[in-house]
Amino acid sequence: MSFVQLQKRLLGAVLAVGALLGGNAARAEGNLELSYTVPIIGIEMLYRGMGYADEEGNFIDIAGAHIISSTVKLDFWTDPSTDVSTLFMGMNVPVLDAQSYYFTVTGDQLQQLEPGHYSYSLTTDIFNGEVYSGRFSVSSYALDAEGNPVQLPGFVGEGSGFYFTYDIAAPVPEPASALLLLAGLGVAPVLARRRKAAQAV
Repeated sequence: MSFVQLQKRLLGAVLAVGALLGGNAARAEGNLELSYTVPIIGIEMLYRGMGYADEEGNFIDIAGAHIISSTVKLDFWTDPSTDVSTLFMGMNVPVLDAQSYYFTVTGDQLQQLEPGHYSYSLTTDIFNGEVYSGRFSVSSYALDAEGNPVQLPGFVGEGSGFYFTYDIAAPVPEPASALLLLAGLGVAPVLARRRKAAQAV
């Protein structure tokens, strides 16, 4: 089997797993944290929606939850002669009413720690908002001399990827909705009494 065939098979497997499982979830200070990790630079992973797989393998969609913090991390080792200037890592964030909907890392943002070792990290609130149901992708690649996306040879450190902390607390009704609800609860017993009185006559 050639390297290209192996790469295509790996890509297909990751696409299938990503689409089926979604991200990984963990508790973080009373909220939940969802992660989408990047195994190599040169792959696209498609997801059915923002969520995670429970212990039985069922997909748990977090649509309706609110993102309250977002972090991206990249730790990357490559040959010191490798040009990392065209590196790109991006994720469509399925969120409503946020300042931004596309989380990216580009080669010019990388900090060189030593020859061939690069790092980047950012935590932001610009993706804060309500998660909606819908497919999205996480992609990473570099560009060759002709501008085609290619895999960047090297090693991606554990924990590299996109992380979201979200609040799953039940939404508090708006004042107008709460008043209508209370009014409805107050009217119901009155209507019930009137019905009983009418039936007795």
